[in-house]
This record gives sequence, structure tokens and C-alpha cells, in this order.
Amino acid sequence: MKTLVFLSAIAFSAFSAMAQIGVNTRQYDTGTVGLAPGQTARLNVLYPTIPAPLGAQILCSATLSVIATDRNGTVKSDSVQLAGGKTASVSLNADTDLPAGSGPVQVRAVVLTPGLSATGAACSVVPTLEILDNVSNKTTVVLKGEVTFQPTLLPAPITIPTLGPAAR
Repeated sequence: MKTLVFLSAIAFSAFSAMAQIGVNTRQYDTGTVGLAPGQTARLNVLYPTIPAPLGAQILCSATLSVIATDRNGTVKSDSVQLAGGKTASVSLNADTDLPAGSGPVQVRAVVLTPGLSATGAACSVVPTLEILDNVSNKTTVVLKGEVTFQPTLLPAPITIPTLGPAAR
């Protein structure tokens, strides 16, 4: 019985330690798409407005990143604060942001936002990754991002009673 209580205490301690290390970040990802010379990958993020009767809207902090996955992870990134109904973007231009002569690369987008606050509030964004032609500025591809990591509220810690001398 002592061994079971001891192992249970270790398991709950490990769970509590994991809960404190970066689990409160919501992550959005897009799939990958090809980016060739003469094109720009632009990550756009919309923070939709909450309807008025549902309460006050919080500012949303977000980190936007466009990553060239097959070129040593070349990244264009920006951290922004968004009010409801506002957008932000970050672009990776194949002609100016990648090494000359790199040819086509695979790119993807990642958006990180805070997860749930102590009050249960969170910001949900709508990310899209588009590929633009640098000459005409026409969009040739659009990918919608989706949540790939969603933090959840953790249950209250469980108290494990200690065994007194009478239980031994």
C-alpha cells in the first residue's frame, strides 16, 4: 500500500510540473506550400470582434512566423498586439529574404497566442497563408490555418493523504 501511495504521489508531482511549463500557448499551423522566386508568402491574421452582449474583448498578443522548412528554417517573424476586428501580417519574399539562387522552397506558417487566462478568457484568431506573385500582386494560393495545440484548464490538484503511524 505504501508503494502505491508513493508511486501515485510521484505521478501527480510529475503531472503538476508538466502543467507549469509552457502549456498555456495556443498554436495555429498551416500546411506547407511551395514558394518560388518571384513570389511572396504572406501570413495574415484576423482577430474577430466578439458580439457586444458577450462581454469586453481582451487585447490579443500573437507571434506570427513564416518558415521556409527546407532552408534551415529561414523565418520571418513578428510579435503583435491585436484589438478586436483588426489584422496583422508578416511576409517572406523569396527574392529578398532567401539566399540568391535558392530556387523553390516549402513554407508554412505558425501563429502563437496566449491560451486561457485565469478568468477563462482567450483570444482566437483566423490565420491564412497566401502566396502572391511579386509582379502582379495577385494571390495564387491561400491556405487556412487551424489550431494544432489547444491548452485546457487543468483540474484542481488532488491532495493525497499521508499515512499516519496507525496505518502502518
